[in-house]
Amino acid sequence: MDSTLKFILLLIFQIPAILVSIIIFIYFASDRNARSKPKNHIWLILLILNFLYLVTNLPMSMSYYSQGKIWVKNDGYCVWWNWYESSLDFLGLYLMAWASIERHFFIFHSQTIMRVRWKMWMAHYIPIFLCFAWVLIFDFVLIVTPPFCVNTWYFDLHMCGAPCFYTTYNGYYAIVEFIVNV
Repeated sequence: MDSTLKFILLLIFQIPAILVSIIIFIYFASDRNARSKPKNHIWLILLILNFLYLVTNLPMSMSYYSQGKIWVKNDGYCVWWNWYESSLDFLGLYLMAWASIERHFFIFHSQTIMRVRWKMWMAHYIPIFLCFAWVLIFDFVLIVTPPFCVNTWYFDLHMCGAPCFYTTYNGYYAIVEFIVNV
């Protein structure tokens, strides 16, 4: 697909997505009952992550598609962009998967698991924290401080190309990342 067409399509869908996100934020801000229910916590976190993606990460891709190059030709920017993109993507996947498991707890085990304080911590708060910790640390190690290769960035490729672990040892670490994170 042509880069200009990608830019136009992203722009067309980005604007309504931001508006709908703001409307949902207003709903959560105005309804204390909705925001205080534990069953809505994960959805609020996912909404915040997706909003961050819309207003920070997507404009970087749109800039690349409109200009045909990375606007900040700096290795640090490329490392940050790859880490940020990967972290947001995998956090979204992990939290969505956990939301489906947690929804099962809320529906079928609301009296046994979700009413006892320590069980609530074990089944609600700690898994959310672990999702964040695992993804941010794993991506930091593989992208920001790769122990087994050196990143080479190309400023004429989207996201400056891929991190070095995708090609090191015939892509072994990329396969491990895929199996572990997906």
